[in-house]
Amino acid sequence: MEELLKKLGYSAEDIQKIIGGMKEEKIYITKEENIEQKYKRLQEQKENAEGQLLEAQKTIGELKQSGADGEKLQEIIKQHEETIKQLKADSENKIKGLTLDNAINSALSKSGAKHGELLAGKFDKSKLGIDEQGKVTGIDEQMKDIKEQYKDLFETTLAGVPPAAGSDSAEVNTYENLVSNADNMTAEQVAEQFIKI
Repeated sequence: MEELLKKLGYSAEDIQKIIGGMKEEKIYITKEENIEQKYKRLQEQKENAEGQLLEAQKTIGELKQSGADGEKLQEIIKQHEETIKQLKADSENKIKGLTLDNAINSALSKSGAKHGELLAGKFDKSKLGIDEQGKVTGIDEQMKDIKEQYKDLFETTLAGVPPAAGSDSAEVNTYENLVSNADNMTAEQVAEQFIKI
């Protein structure tokens, strides 16, 4: 968003006002396509699961009050309790999956990934968690490894030379910088920096 506003000619001060205003008005943007539809679908699934949960709990209560045959009653209660447990687990897994996907996409976007959709599959979600505040844990460690392993799929910069849009670095195009950082750059990036020198 900030990058787009810069391209459109907004000043840094105006950009901060716009972004601050969006937060105050609870207007959020995402790179996810059709996020509202995905959220609505998940919300419907959650409401459906909650409805089934309430129905199962109601049935258990009615059976307990009806004084049905003890063995039969215990069997029905056990089935309903298993259903409730499974519904809760399914709902939690769906919500966790969406949260992890959003965190991965956000981390890739912030780190300058060229093909985030390809790199997203490189994360081991089983090693990611969600803390009590709802923050995804373990993502920074995996991001570091992925950036090291797939260097060519990330925007790289020379020390002191500005990266693609969104950087705060000052421009210093020198031959020494190019030589010392060439190993971490693609051939196209080396050629581009050489031309700038």
